[in-house]
Amino acid sequence: MKKILLLTSNNNFYLNAFQKKNYSFLAGDYFFSEDDFIKAEKNNFDFYIIETDHNNFQQFREFIKKNVFQSEILVLASEINEALSKFLKEQGISDVLSPGDISKISFYLNLKKMEIDQTEGDKDKFIIWDETKNNIKILKSLISRFDYQPLFVNSAEELFSNLNLKDLQFIFINLGTEGLDINDFLKKTYLYPDIKKIPTIVYKDMEVGLFVNEIVSGLNKLTKVILSSEELYSFLVDILYRQELISLIHKIKKGCFYEENSFLVDRKLGQSYFNKGEDLFFLNNIFSSEKTKEILGLNNKIRKLIYKTESLRWLKKDNNNEVVKTCGWHA
Repeated sequence: MKKILLLTSNNNFYLNAFQKKNYSFLAGDYFFSEDDFIKAEKNNFDFYIIETDHNNFQQFREFIKKNVFQSEILVLASEINEALSKFLKEQGISDVLSPGDISKISFYLNLKKMEIDQTEGDKDKFIIWDETKNNIKILKSLISRFDYQPLFVNSAEELFSNLNLKDLQFIFINLGTEGLDINDFLKKTYLYPDIKKIPTIVYKDMEVGLFVNEIVSGLNKLTKVILSSEELYSFLVDILYRQELISLIHKIKKGCFYEENSFLVDRKLGQSYFNKGEDLFFLNNIFSSEKTKEILGLNNKIRKLIYKTESLRWLKKDNNNEVVKTCGWHA
């Protein structure tokens, strides 16, 4: 049975909603009393569900900062302003849902339970060279959510030694990582030409800013962009969700013989009849039990995809089609 510490403005609402679920709840104070700090220290909780808004934000910040959480944290917030967004990213917290949405909170808890119980298996992989705890936590959450395996490395040697891994999809490198000498790293890439076969993205905490040697170092031979950490989060949420969604839509289109039936799109039924005539009587059967089962199954997968992405949605930046700065852009 999974143990959850519940710190919300309406604990009874959630306790009643989840009373038949296989969870053990311990409720605390919305304003984070001293007793809640003791509960967090003495109990090994699997999850924390914590609500915050303008009324308790300062107490929320203090509670999070004083507790080094090894467990999963779900934040409930009706609005994510700049201050909350910045704080959550600094603390490596990736999941936020709206208060009171029991179906999505329940789905999240079930999803995290499956992630905890799941073995890595034979998954596509991402290599990440980063030592920043908040980045590691968020990137692990994002990548694992879409059934990929994040592989964190601590040196250039470890990175290069993993280039031949099966199903390696991306390499992410934090330019602010201690021990990363850009010029030396780029020289070593000539000894490991396979790295150019794998998409590589470099990123950095832009509050520190880019240094001249990072801009003119020749990184553009290895990567097309230098992103901020926030831009990397946004990119990942977008592309991982987009790929899975479009793949499922493609399967639905194939299952309902979309190309054959596309003449029906945005046309009046009578017009379609005149255009196709007697061919309408010889279309492929979309009413078979197999096709119905297939489409329902794909529809259910799309629903699950939307739900599992819901708590990460706030990480997607609205860039309004702005051009992403590429390596050497300022040079």
